[in-house]
Amino acid sequence: MDIETDLNSTFIWLVGLHLEAENRTYSFYADTPEHEKQILSELIQFLTARRDLSLLSYSGCRIEERMLAQRLAAHGLANEIASSIRDLYFDIHSCFAFPTQALTLKEVAKSCGFTWRDSGMDGFAVAALYGRRGRLAKQRKQMVIR
Repeated sequence: MDIETDLNSTFIWLVGLHLEAENRTYSFYADTPEHEKQILSELIQFLTARRDLSLLSYSGCRIEERMLAQRLAAHGLANEIASSIRDLYFDIHSCFAFPTQALTLKEVAKSCGFTWRDSGMDGFAVAALYGRRGRLAKQRKQMVIR
């Protein structure tokens, strides 16, 4: 699981989930910040139908858990899913050494042979693209979801 927020971390505009068993990635994208509640409701429905999933993230600061709990509560939505997310950052770094100085997902994945489709993009870059209003053109929307 990965979430994207605005630069000030005041709202969630994208939630991505990759289900390894299905070899499929799902995206919950808010065209504007006003659509946040809608995508979070859709996320809850999606996860309610798949209660057996293990929700994993990689941040080192549990941002997915913290932000989801905060934003679900802000909309009066059930927030049990937030507490079920496991941040693998420390589990991974307590067991492996990587040939890189940075411990970001992008750098660790690169050292493991993963090739990013949009190498210049990271969480800060996509947040800057989305801005405070969203309303991205179709091509940019596809790029940030990718």
